[in-house]
Amino acid sequence: MRGIEWTISDIGILETHYGKIPVSEIRERFLPDRSEAAIRVSARRFGFAKFLDGWTDSEVAFLEKNLFEPDNKYLARILGKTRIQVKSKKEKMRAKLLTERRKFKNENMLTRYGMRWPADEIADVEEYAAENGLRPTEAIRDLVRAGLSAKKDENSGYKNK
Repeated sequence: MRGIEWTISDIGILETHYGKIPVSEIRERFLPDRSEAAIRVSARRFGFAKFLDGWTDSEVAFLEKNLFEPDNKYLARILGKTRIQVKSKKEKMRAKLLTERRKFKNENMLTRYGMRWPADEIADVEEYAAENGLRPTEAIRDLVRAGLSAKKDENSGYKNK
């Protein structure tokens, strides 16, 4: 069932105020004949709502500081969220943290074999790996065993260290 049609002035109110003041306040001050749900749905439909997960920056920062706090009920009470919301957000944040750690390890993999590879050689190692059908770690192993640098010599290919 559809409710009252949205007028151009109603849409203008949404455009001006949605996302800047709480929906309850928009309803009370400007659109008393609309429900909060109708305001949210229409704001999304007209493109004024960003699809957010409902967490403010300060809430996320607080949760980052308490990411490994085991008592989700306690955190939920402080944040004004449900225990399930806190648990779900913490799981997403932990997964992102693990992904970032893995990425960091992969970016620094060039120190794995007890050698320090200059940062400008990372692309050269990846190129060597691609040329020879190897993973970067295998390429490093080959270069280390052969005593070669990942830097290419213009004339003869990979050069001795």
